[in-house]
Amino acid sequence: MKRFLNSLLPVLLTVFLILLTFIAGFTFVGGVALLFGGLLKLFLPFSLFEATILSTFFAAVTFYWFGRMLTAIAPPEFWKQPVVEPLGDAEDHDYQTIAQSRFYQQAEDRTWEAWLRAELANDIYVEFQDAPDTVTQLNDPQAQDLAIRLADAAISILKRRTNRARRLAVTLADFQRELQRIGQRAYNDEMLHLVLAATNMNLHYYANILKNVIYNRTWNEPATIPEENERSTL
Repeated sequence: MKRFLNSLLPVLLTVFLILLTFIAGFTFVGGVALLFGGLLKLFLPFSLFEATILSTFFAAVTFYWFGRMLTAIAPPEFWKQPVVEPLGDAEDHDYQTIAQSRFYQQAEDRTWEAWLRAELANDIYVEFQDAPDTVTQLNDPQAQDLAIRLADAAISILKRRTNRARRLAVTLADFQRELQRIGQRAYNDEMLHLVLAATNMNLHYYANILKNVIYNRTWNEPATIPEENERSTL
């Protein structure tokens, strides 16, 4: 009972403060409206109620037009909301990429598996560059190797999907099970969430293509996506 009362007390206090603020604000606005209504009644043949309603209407119109005039006269920096600049996208960064030769040597060697491996590994590598604190213990070549190993893990998960699978997205549990299955070390969840973000972004973007590859088992067939500007042409 004591615990219940202790948890209820902050809620009651918050409700009381909200009601108190509302009553105080309503009293102030109503008092000002009555004051100006009484003054207006001295000069016009209205009842106090009519004069109060009229004064409230005039006050609202006056406030509106005053605001419009202020925005037209005052410098923009006085009334405009500051524009929040975006943090930047990939074009604003000088990202390093993993050499194409690590995935396939020539265009005719680019199978669907090799193509997806390159896409996933490079996007995971970009995530590592955006969050270097997650791979502080690795130098650049080691970070690339890790990105490729994690891309291989993601592809292994996808290759075990069947026609009955309703989703392409990979979960944290999927990755943890796969890494345990292949004997990889247990990476921290923060790093794996970066890997998931890169993996699922590609699975969402290339969903139609990958469903066909996964369900028809065409991993070793040549990829038909143009080598340059792949995403922009889809």
